[in-house]
Amino acid sequence: MLDMLPVPVQTKISKEYKNLSATSQLTAMISVLVLFRNTCAHNDRLFNYTVNKGKLPSMRLHKELAIPRFQNGDCKYGIQDLFALIIALRYLLEERNFPGFFDSLKTLIYKHPDNPVFPKRELLKSMGFPTNWQDVSILPV
Repeated sequence: MLDMLPVPVQTKISKEYKNLSATSQLTAMISVLVLFRNTCAHNDRLFNYTVNKGKLPSMRLHKELAIPRFQNGDCKYGIQDLFALIIALRYLLEERNFPGFFDSLKTLIYKHPDNPVFPKRELLKSMGFPTNWQDVSILPV
């Protein structure tokens, strides 16, 4: 969507997001958001959905969270999974809006009953959430 606009317009829009260093970061985030939105709109399973085309680039939050990397340099978490969506929202939502969203997410996760067959720890892992996932709300972007 953004990539269909003239480059000067893309640049002007991306500059509105002070924590992004390139238009390509915004384009990648929008692409990931669109794919997750489409998954929800078609009632597909969301918890273990991974983006099959495109991915988030490595961002400062990936580094701040010390997310491990594969040998090819890609982050192990937060580029094509549900956690990537959380990272994208951390960059795109206004600073005053993210805490409310994140508190609702934490409440939802904590209220979800633990299951001995599929423990909450494994559920979070399948969504790409690293063990320190809650730090995404307090670390700088």
